[in-house]
Amino acid sequence: MKRLTYLLLMGVVLLSLGSGNAFAQATASGTIQGTVTDKSGAVVTGAQVVAKNKGTDLERTASTSDTGYYRFELLPVGTYTVTVSKAGFASVSQTMEILIGQMTTVNAELKPGATSEVIEVTSEAPLVDQLKTSLSQNITPSEVEEFPELPARSSEHLGSS
Repeated sequence: MKRLTYLLLMGVVLLSLGSGNAFAQATASGTIQGTVTDKSGAVVTGAQVVAKNKGTDLERTASTSDTGYYRFELLPVGTYTVTVSKAGFASVSQTMEILIGQMTTVNAELKPGATSEVIEVTSEAPLVDQLKTSLSQNITPSEVEEFPELPARSSEHLGSS
């Protein structure tokens, strides 16, 4: 009976230690924080801030504090679009990538404008296909015949014995 009690106690201790590791694995996330100001540099209180994951459509919403500050914690890693809006101002959007354990600061400056107006700031690199140039030339069959002939390959040139 004493041995059974000992084994049960050891099992509870081991399970307790294992659960700490499970919580430690939940850190595959990042944080977005920032301050919202107007064109004069004054903080904007009560602005709505939305962080949306572009890959999963996960959306989190916050309002700025009395100091114009907002914060999103424990966001799964990925590319996010942060949109800040307030009545009487043009909305501002910015896109960024959140990495594991990263704290990203996204400050926004709201400019007076219609609420339907959106100013988008993107920090993504252009795709390689957008950078390539278009250079092409048609080669006629007679031009192909004029190419110098390549030496024939034999098995001894290929290193076989």
